[in-house]
Formats: sequence, C-alpha cells, structure tokens
Amino acid sequence: MFITHPLIKPNTIEARIYQQVIVASALKKNTLCVLGTGLGKTAIAALTIAGILSKKDGKVLIIAPSRPLVEQHYNSMKNFLNIDESKIVVLTGKIPPNKREKLWKEGKIFIATPQVVENDLIANRLN
Repeated sequence: MFITHPLIKPNTIEARIYQQVIVASALKKNTLCVLGTGLGKTAIAALTIAGILSKKDGKVLIIAPSRPLVEQHYNSMKNFLNIDESKIVVLTGKIPPNKREKLWKEGKIFIATPQVVENDLIANRLN
C-alpha cells in the first residue's frame, strides 16, 4: 500500500505506520528524527514537506553537509514530490551568488549546503 497525497507522486512512498507517526509529530512541533540507514528518513522528510505545503503557502529549506548529499536529496524530492521541478532548487557554491539570489526568490523547496545559506544570509541575498 502506498501513500496517497496530492503533493506525493503516486506509488512512490510505501505507507509505513512508524513513518506516519513521526510525520504527524513533525507537523505539530519541532521533531528530530534519528533512524538507521534504510528506514525512510527521506520519505519522512518528503511527507512532512507535503503536509506543510498543503496547509499553508511557504518555502522549505533542506540543509545537507556536502554537494553529493544536496544532489541526493534533490533527486529524492524530485522523485517523491508532485511539485513543479523548477520549484525544487539546488544551491551549492558552484552556483554564482547573483544566480542564487534569483533562485531564492523563485523556488519553493531549497536544498543547500550550510555554507551557501550562511554566505547568502551575510550578503543579504536571503532574508
């Protein structure tokens, strides 16, 4: 059985009770999810993002410690989320600052390294 949600692509996330319990908690309050490899932390993140964006307009920031992890999360979100791919934005140091400033304004879901977020905050490219 798969999750059915307007912002989740059909047949991409299996319905697992423990993940749904964690998502329900994350939608109510700040939550730290610590699970072993292969237990679905990325699926939990996608479900939480879908839950948040379906209730209110806003933006989501995912911070990953390295460029390869940024790319991995981007591919996962692109595969799971039923959102225009142009609204899922990768932000790393390889992208010039002036282009990042435009992307911050146009995107909906941002996946970035901490250094990019810090640099763009300091330079007022991001509020």
